[in-house]
Amino acid sequence: MNIWDVLHRVLVHRTCGIASISLTQHNIFTAGVPSHPMDTADTLTETEREALHELQLGVEHAHRGFGALLECHHEIGNGMDHLEEARSLLAAAGHDEFADRLRDDLLPAGVFDERWTYELVEAFHDGFLDTIDEFEGTVRGDLADGAQHISERRMHERWRQRAESEE
Repeated sequence: MNIWDVLHRVLVHRTCGIASISLTQHNIFTAGVPSHPMDTADTLTETEREALHELQLGVEHAHRGFGALLECHHEIGNGMDHLEEARSLLAAAGHDEFADRLRDDLLPAGVFDERWTYELVEAFHDGFLDTIDEFEGTVRGDLADGAQHISERRMHERWRQRAESEE
């Protein structure tokens, strides 16, 4: 795994507004790191390029969905903390029946089929997300020697060449 793979994983896993990193041609992340050769993109058919692009977009959207699931998990956790505080206050105010119902029925219950949100997060990550990441990596490795963002890389090179030719 090279620095690009690591950064891709970091950025994709941080899609819910927690962090963003701006990568430019002249910063520390790219200094001395060669880009994937353009000849990889040139050996692909247009249909292969489109397939890789759609596959990568699908994976990126799945990661964004995972970010939304993490956000849901955190919000449910915060809500449960407030319910526990309400339980404590109800008990202190002498409303044991309500406090007991929160303690015995609502707080320990899962949000979906008796499952807590951390279990949903783990199942999504370790199942679907890991599976599509592995599949996408296999296809990309086989078709494009592991190069990512083939369409974007090609567009970037075309725009760079256009800018240089118009100077």
